[in-house]
Amino acid sequence: MITTQRGRRLYSKAKNLIFLLFKHIGIYRFLRVKNNDSAVVLTYHGVLPDNPDNKYAYENRNFVTIEEFEKQIQFLLKHYRPLRVENFTNSNNNLKKGFYITFDDGFQNNYLYALPVLKKYGLQACFFLTTRLIGTREFLRTEQITRLIHRTEKTKLILHLDKKRQFFLRNSLEKEYASKFIRDYVKRKSISYVREVLKEIESQVDDVPAVMHQNDELRYLYMNWDEIREVFSEGHVIGSHTDTHQILSNLTMDESLKELRISKYKIEKEIGEPCVTFSYPNGDKSDFRPTHKSQLKWLGYRCAFTQIPALNNKHTDSYAMHRLNITSSMSLAVFEATVSGFRHKLELRRNGWLCTSKRKIRIAHLVNFLAPAGKEIGIIKLLNHLDKSLFETYLYVFSGIDHFEEEIYSHLNIIHLDKREGNDIRLPFKLAASFRKIKPDIVHTHSWGTLVEGIVGAKLSRVPAVVHGEHGTFPDSVLHRYIQQFFWKHSDILLSVSSNLAAKLSDSIGFPVNRIQVILNGVEARKFYPSSELRESFRRRFGFSSHDFIVGTVGRMSEVKNHAMLIRAAAELIHQGDLVQVILVGDGAKRAELEELAGRLDIEKYVHFPGYQKSVNTMLNGMDLFALTSFSEGCSNVIQEAMFTGKPVVATDVGGNPELVHPNFNGYLVESDDFRELAQKISELKSHVELRERFGKNALRFAKKKFTVEAMVDQYQDLYLRIYQNKILG
Repeated sequence: MITTQRGRRLYSKAKNLIFLLFKHIGIYRFLRVKNNDSAVVLTYHGVLPDNPDNKYAYENRNFVTIEEFEKQIQFLLKHYRPLRVENFTNSNNNLKKGFYITFDDGFQNNYLYALPVLKKYGLQACFFLTTRLIGTREFLRTEQITRLIHRTEKTKLILHLDKKRQFFLRNSLEKEYASKFIRDYVKRKSISYVREVLKEIESQVDDVPAVMHQNDELRYLYMNWDEIREVFSEGHVIGSHTDTHQILSNLTMDESLKELRISKYKIEKEIGEPCVTFSYPNGDKSDFRPTHKSQLKWLGYRCAFTQIPALNNKHTDSYAMHRLNITSSMSLAVFEATVSGFRHKLELRRNGWLCTSKRKIRIAHLVNFLAPAGKEIGIIKLLNHLDKSLFETYLYVFSGIDHFEEEIYSHLNIIHLDKREGNDIRLPFKLAASFRKIKPDIVHTHSWGTLVEGIVGAKLSRVPAVVHGEHGTFPDSVLHRYIQQFFWKHSDILLSVSSNLAAKLSDSIGFPVNRIQVILNGVEARKFYPSSELRESFRRRFGFSSHDFIVGTVGRMSEVKNHAMLIRAAAELIHQGDLVQVILVGDGAKRAELEELAGRLDIEKYVHFPGYQKSVNTMLNGMDLFALTSFSEGCSNVIQEAMFTGKPVVATDVGGNPELVHPNFNGYLVESDDFRELAQKISELKSHVELRERFGKNALRFAKKKFTVEAMVDQYQDLYLRIYQNKILG
């Protein structure tokens, strides 16, 4: 690490000399020929008249001088052809040997100093606006953090971030470290959190004005709408950079849609033309998801730009175009190395840009038994949806496979270990031997059944990273608590499928809740949806009339699922003359006992056992009400699936169920094993059709907003990419 200004200047000179040497060797010319069918898109933030090598140089790190900007344009015109926005928005785009200039944020210096240079050379550029800040004297919050830290004369700053942290501010390098650390930490947080951190900084560096002064305007002031309309009238493109500059992957789907819609509306209202271009705030691969691309398309955006440093060609995703960031004091040799793609290739491994890496990330998932149950189906769903250009996956099955719907898992790389009954001392060593052969980057163990053997096998074979996930039921005897504490500490990430489960794990096992990351399960919307045709088909097939009120559940028949509670609730209603039909979809060890219970309660003709059913969507559509009576749950896949079919839900108040079922909104929660309370809620929903329909509609909207498989997979992919970058690439 360079710790002095003199060392930094020497490093900069050495870097320039090295890139100049590569230029004379002819590497950049060779790459221009080699990449003749590609286009380079450049990101600028601002253009300033002054030399940025001044007292506040770090504040201007993403700004260039007028002289630098003009020289760079002259170079581009000599070696590339200028493009227009149509080259990116049309399907038959011609990007061959082209360049395009973009500006992010919407600073006024773009209008004052960049616009005349662009006009001089007859170039079109795209200006991406953070619309909430246009015409204001506000600072972007992360920019304000940098400004306050670099302008203060105070020598120390104490903040409460992930923990109490002290930053020294005795020189420009210490200030640079502090501002970069704080900015990187808060940019993944909510606006309210960033606001609180900013208040904490402002209270300690009170020698710097918190509001914008005249000497700030050149660097920080945003354009107003009159200036933007003038930019547009000169043939330039006005694009969206969201309304408040929030990173999309930090937001819910509703929040991100609002950001995209509001900024587009404001721009179109002011310029009187459609806004069709977008730039992702921050723009790294982890800062947006496939669902955000879908939102952009739905709203009418026709292309979007990232900050992923690479060239573009006809195969580049129009909603994930690459850009190269241009920074201050960049010599022409460094600039040429940048636009040729050479500099990016040199820094690829250090920066961990996985999108162009030829080697896939290998992930080994471990399950004890493969059966048609929530956890196992969820894992299969994840493996089927992970980006196959990035990930190579393996599924280790310890004990056996209950053969079901083989088309959803038969294509996976399944390794069966033939575990002996009980504890099998051979298992960690068999795993270690297999890991040495396939060389996984990450081992992902699931629940208690794979925890010990999986982590021991991973450590024996020196697997770089281990993720452990908890899905619901877990042992909590004194011995089990100690074992779980020990092995959880030796995993790199501990996951839970719900916040309530995370809190329960923390309380029961004594593990810090802030070290448990939550990723909710997700549902494939193409497989679960409301259908009147499926409802009629179900009722014809099983002999129900259109007037029968059917309460149903889906799941394996085991002790923890407590199907007996639903049978007893049905008996309570039926014996009072309130007739309901109950259908228990699934199979398992408790089936005979449950059938015997229905007979003993004299309601066997009202309780139906169709066994395992391949089309769960059909079964759910046939029901009027879905019930889940488990003693313990993580994040119930089947509740989510029932919601996707528009069914109200009554569930026991256990595990992650309260995160899915909100009383008086999409269903009811009842006390565990209280069949009389369950009977009362069933009767209430049976009697009030409007209430039942309202809960069902709310359930469908809520599920589509919160529980898509795309959102789940995005979070897992982000997690794996982050682990790979930190643990393997370093």
